Amino acid sequence: MTVPVLFQVTNRVRLRQLLASVESRHSTIGAKPGDYYPQALRGDIDTVNARIYDTLNNGVYKAGFATTQAAYEEAVIPLFDTLDWLEKLLADRRFLFGDSLTEADIRLFTTLIRFDAVYAGHFKCNIRRIADYPNLSAYTRDIYQWSGIAATVNPESYPSGLFLISPLRTSASNWPSRSRRRRSIGIHPGRRLDGR
Repeated sequence: MTVPVLFQVTNRVRLRQLLASVESRHSTIGAKPGDYYPQALRGDIDTVNARIYDTLNNGVYKAGFATTQAAYEEAVIPLFDTLDWLEKLLADRRFLFGDSLTEADIRLFTTLIRFDAVYAGHFKCNIRRIADYPNLSAYTRDIYQWSGIAATVNPESYPSGLFLISPLRTSASNWPSRSRRRRSIGIHPGRRLDGR
């Protein structure tokens, strides 16, 4: 799974509004129909996306490619602060903004699904694994089980050198198992994520 980000070539500005426009006009093409960037939540989604991108999605690379101890600490401490914050946030809700999957969840998922297999070992983001966070690991499992998502996750396609040297690598076989999280936050265990 990849998350598209558009840039204006002349000044390298991220064109979030254009992405939202394309998404709303073509919501039935490709991905499952749905509004993953609802108008009422856009400001909050943008705020969460900014934190997740800076400290987690990009934070793993900042830590992994740090050339000094100070640069590493500047990256890894906010990264785990964000993971701790997300763990608490997901204690009583299924997704970042309640019961509905949003763009922020998808952006977060793309890093979480690779975290233990790649980032924890090779990028030295190993204070804790996602497996050590009960809510984050169950949340990742829930999204993985969404119809069509598992087909986009292929640990064998991770760069083989990164995957093989990680002492904390995780098997994709763990993700299809049902999590207990659904019942603990009041979600009927038989209810599909897509509402069907």
